[in-house]
Amino acid sequence: MSLADVVLWLQAARPHTDLDALDWGANPLRRGVDEIEQIDLLSFGADAILADEVTRSKFVSALTALRASAATTVRADVALCFAGDVAAQSFLLPAVLMQFLWRELDEVEMSVYASEP
Repeated sequence: MSLADVVLWLQAARPHTDLDALDWGANPLRRGVDEIEQIDLLSFGADAILADEVTRSKFVSALTALRASAATTVRADVALCFAGDVAAQSFLLPAVLMQFLWRELDEVEMSVYASEP
């Protein structure tokens, strides 16, 4: 298991700043909208976010701007996916990732998925 197996899903309550106007430093993997809850969704690979100091700094700045503009909350779901890898049971997320998530977001959830062998 590696950072390439970790996906960060951001959930931002509307109204908020234009997500495309923010410089995330990394391209989103996916975008989505929950029209019922009025939430916009963006996903990013942890490996892309943490690629280097410049990218990480841009991502944190974008998170800060989003949090300041969101109507109510900005949440994240950190999703880990592994293919029955025993080593994944002791996988540690980088402290730098968790530190800025806890600092910048209202809620952080962790989800672990195992694919079929």
